[in-house]
Amino acid sequence: MRLVRRAKYSNIFLHLIMHAGATLCFFIRPSYDAITLAITLYVVTGGLGWSVGIHRGLIHNSFSTYRFMENILAVLGTLSGLGGPISSSRTHFLRDFCQSSPEFTTTSLPSSFWRNYLDLPFFWEMTLEPAPPDRVSELLEKRWFFRLLENRWLATGLMAALLYTLGGLVYLAWGLCARVVLTVNLFAIFDFYCHSHKHGSQRFEIEGASCGGRNVWLVALLTFGEGWHNNHHAMPSSPRMGIGEIEIDIGYSIIQIMHRCGLAWNLIKPNEALKPTARQI
Repeated sequence: MRLVRRAKYSNIFLHLIMHAGATLCFFIRPSYDAITLAITLYVVTGGLGWSVGIHRGLIHNSFSTYRFMENILAVLGTLSGLGGPISSSRTHFLRDFCQSSPEFTTTSLPSSFWRNYLDLPFFWEMTLEPAPPDRVSELLEKRWFFRLLENRWLATGLMAALLYTLGGLVYLAWGLCARVVLTVNLFAIFDFYCHSHKHGSQRFEIEGASCGGRNVWLVALLTFGEGWHNNHHAMPSSPRMGIGEIEIDIGYSIIQIMHRCGLAWNLIKPNEALKPTARQI
């Protein structure tokens, strides 16, 4: 089985534009409203949208919700800058497939932060030949609304127009550019530290895996619980990633609120999601 990579030039260009736009924050008079908006949008798009809606919801089916809620969360997740539901699912499947196989150590364990940064799936379209079946992504691709969300430029353009209309250039610089740069770079930090064998800790050992993930508390705090990644590798379909008493998992707290409001049900318990190849260290 061979890993094939093709550069996503449109994504790379968009990435550079977001960084260029973020530099405007140094030249525009600071606006507390704009900074508050950026932080709020980071939580709503990165936490509620991507971590809860796309990752734990659509990709892992760790809880059930209404179809309209799936669409709303998918829109918010796409606006995070981390990708739409289909591309996120395909990327996640490929990374998970490689990390669960002992033959793909170069894809699973990053050698350095910047090497890993340049290898992020955000910049590359990665496929395996021959391609293993990816049923989750195939199901998501059947939904026309999710296919529409894969147009990054359309989503980004509409968001830019809305923010500029609401608050001008300062809202655009903070609410879109700086916020997307923060999101993408924080998740790049997450990807490096939570897949490196030198950092964090492990609660579980996963037999036969080239990478079992690492638990890094600071990364978990900044990425809505995604940093409890060894737990997630061991229990991928659990909506709860922080399973210890002091393992703060903001994403799971959001799901609990949704559950109390009748917007989420069939939450899979951690012990029900434990892989048969995972054993507690």
